[in-house]
Amino acid sequence: MRKRLCNKNQLSQFAGICLTSIVLSACGGGAGGSSAVIDDRNNAQLGATSEDVCTVANINRWVDDRMRDTYIYYDQVPVVNLDEYTDQAALLRDLRVLPDIYSSIVDQARDEEIIANSSVTRFGFWLQSASDGKQHFASISGNSPMENAGIQRGDELVAINSVLMEDLTDDQWREFIVGEEGEELTAVFTVRSGTLAPADFSVTKSTYTESTVPYYGTYEQTNNSVGYLQVTAFRGTTEDEIDVAVESLAEAGISELILDLRYNGGGFTRVARKLASQIAGSSFEGEVYSRRIFNDKYSEFNQDFFIEPQSLNLNLSRLIVLATGDTASASETLANGLAPLINVVVIGARSEGKPFTSVSQDFCGLRLNAMSTITTNGADESVLGGMVPTCEVRDDYLAPTESPSDALTGAAFNYIQSGACPSAVQSTVQQPAFQSGVQPVIKGSPQYNAGLRQG
Repeated sequence: MRKRLCNKNQLSQFAGICLTSIVLSACGGGAGGSSAVIDDRNNAQLGATSEDVCTVANINRWVDDRMRDTYIYYDQVPVVNLDEYTDQAALLRDLRVLPDIYSSIVDQARDEEIIANSSVTRFGFWLQSASDGKQHFASISGNSPMENAGIQRGDELVAINSVLMEDLTDDQWREFIVGEEGEELTAVFTVRSGTLAPADFSVTKSTYTESTVPYYGTYEQTNNSVGYLQVTAFRGTTEDEIDVAVESLAEAGISELILDLRYNGGGFTRVARKLASQIAGSSFEGEVYSRRIFNDKYSEFNQDFFIEPQSLNLNLSRLIVLATGDTASASETLANGLAPLINVVVIGARSEGKPFTSVSQDFCGLRLNAMSTITTNGADESVLGGMVPTCEVRDDYLAPTESPSDALTGAAFNYIQSGACPSAVQSTVQQPAFQSGVQPVIKGSPQYNAGLRQG
């Protein structure tokens, strides 16, 4: 069934430009631009960029109209003076209704490159102050210039271009790392790995296809085989990456899985649902995985999604999920969707708490990601407020994520071996050897928060 997502007034305002959509699949990125398209757009007219249509006034009216129609909180959107806005991002911030902090407006072409192709232009790292008070790499993006240079998560960043981190100003950060649009940047990173002396790495910022499944493998223990799978986003390229990993884990005959979603800000919910189906396996085919709920104007589109048959299955009765405040949206839906079906143990910190997905709509080269649905699991439970961890453990950024020396991964082994959170059993856990399924790429792109710096 088709439903026209615009009204008669909009037809006159925008010279017949209107969106006709069939809602097919959902995508929910986190804040920071990882939102995604959930509708099948017929966009020949909507993508027009003629000067008579693409005025600031018309774009502002389009944003305002969409927020008063398909937006989940459409009936609470405040009235603003559209003539006062030249920046649509600022307009959208003023139209959003709490708890939505995620609706965004971005460049359409750039968003499609990131979501569909995982194509990004960066050095490929995230920094965080660790428990030792120093700046450590919390993340090295898969396939990035930083990963190719040999820099790893847990390494300490001592200086950039000979400026010590404690002396680095915001202006220098922008000059050395951010730069201007399209500017080619090369920076010298002084890095200390463990107890080794600092070494210099000259790295050039470039465009690359980011791996969203940077690490998977198994830990062989006396009584069972434990799998580890890190997924940093659910994008267009992720599905094939997951299939390769799941096939390897299935062949290894794992009986436990540590699913590392600590930096996964979301993405295509259909990809997350496929992974959930592979984890739960054939015994749960046809069970409700999630429910998508629109506002009352579009309630006819409310839909249940189910665990689906897969050619590759792990058939697990328990899943250990590693989560932090950067775990959001589709990654939260995966854990929440499986919780009524199998035993889901969450280790780390309370997740972001983003139950929304967006109906993304394009106009004049811009993409409006308005949060248009709320997602629950089969028990009608959403993740609003965040998933509360079974074991609360602080991410310390001092070791590779797949290492049992990592705080969250080590806590997962504590739980698997003892059934208890790590505070009671820290000294009793034997650290197993890790057998990698791929070369040690550390991780992809986490959800932005105030404690992290991206390069």
